[in-house]
Amino acid sequence: MPRKSLRAALLAVAGSEALYLLCAFCSASLLDMGPLFWYREAVDLFRSLIVVPWGGALCLLSLERRERGLALAPRADAALLLALLVWIVAPFLLRFGLTFNTAYSAYNHLALFFGLYLPVAAMRSRDLSRTVDAACTLFAALSYALAVPALCSVFAGRAFGLETGGIGFGPDAEGCLCFGLHYNITGMIAVCCALLCIAGALRRRTAAGVAFFSIPAALMAICAALTQSRTSRYALLLSLAALCYGCASARLPLRRAAARHVAAAALAAAVLACGYAGSGAVTQAALVHYARVRTGASAAPVASALAEEAAQIAPEASETPAAPAVVSRAVGDATFSERTAVWKNLFALWREEPLHFFIGNGMGRTGSRVVQGTIHEANGSVSIHNGYLQFIADYGLIGFALLAALLCLLARDALFLLLSPAARACDRAFVALSASQLLTALMESQPLGAMSSSSLALFFALAVVRARARDVRAAM
Repeated sequence: MPRKSLRAALLAVAGSEALYLLCAFCSASLLDMGPLFWYREAVDLFRSLIVVPWGGALCLLSLERRERGLALAPRADAALLLALLVWIVAPFLLRFGLTFNTAYSAYNHLALFFGLYLPVAAMRSRDLSRTVDAACTLFAALSYALAVPALCSVFAGRAFGLETGGIGFGPDAEGCLCFGLHYNITGMIAVCCALLCIAGALRRRTAAGVAFFSIPAALMAICAALTQSRTSRYALLLSLAALCYGCASARLPLRRAAARHVAAAALAAAVLACGYAGSGAVTQAALVHYARVRTGASAAPVASALAEEAAQIAPEASETPAAPAVVSRAVGDATFSERTAVWKNLFALWREEPLHFFIGNGMGRTGSRVVQGTIHEANGSVSIHNGYLQFIADYGLIGFALLAALLCLLARDALFLLLSPAARACDRAFVALSASQLLTALMESQPLGAMSSSSLALFFALAVVRARARDVRAAM
């Protein structure tokens, strides 16, 4: 009996898509943070020996569940994803051979499509509910673990972990909050966590349960604002506005549908306006606080001692301006940090080599060819900073057409859940999470990457949307 119980427990852990989502999410982003530099070898072992084979095991488990009749069969999704996977693998394997990039792209898309998305999309209602609850709870715990020390560092006015020489955990020299990662990546992580916590809060019925999820959701929303990542800030605000619009248009006690939609649109506009003004005010207050602390005007003795210690350990990493300019990044330049220059170079490359536009150039083979004349030229390579253009650059218009077909298929389900009175509020939260990542893809490559934190959150949310739309339609 103990052996059977142990085996069942191990199988439950190994077969948990929610736990895999959390581990892969952290492995793809948070475990690369600067303060973990000393543990880089252990992090690499965790990624290569646990996360990578786990994705393949989930693919096999999903096949076994379908054989036993424990999962449904979303045929259209499976056909599109299989065709896309074949296109990602076969042409580039023939053109470039079994290179690291080819194998990395193929395996990670396999795990993302058939280890995470399809198993969740094929779940029956009870299993889906358990998986969603588990994912929301795990990400709420992660949000507490990240947001509390991050906001403590904001009050201290300094970043921690600078002794590694990388990006610290806290505000950088320009006042952008970082989780030991670039502020844009930090913002994307904060948005994903905030929306998953909101989904968890909307699933709870007790005050304690709502509070458990609402607190980290609010903390992560504040963190997203303090990163000063315009992409993450606007993606979060627009997705929250869409969530409020969907809930209001379906639930307001007004007889006429037109009146409900007008009132819902007004509420969404108010959320956008208040959210924009509030995030700007929070950022401005933080920048003023950083300036005071760094000039010693109101620094606590402990904070001053810690700053001195950091300066002795890594003087080059801790050197900051005496009084940084108190300027929020809420309004950006017209080039979006020279993203438009990279896009122009990409379009020029496609005009010169139209074959690459149609069939792609393979993963990681375009960035070094589009940096000329940009601020990224010294790096030698760069992501396209647009998920859709990046996907076309890597896998061509043919590959993007297959992905677009899947997204169009899921857009119908998302609109149904957003506007249907039969849908739950937590269903709309996953629509909002999907929308936030697709909006983020307009300025970042991560949401449509092979296995990034944003792509994991996006495909999990899309799978939940697909499964819930099927269940809601069946119940109507």
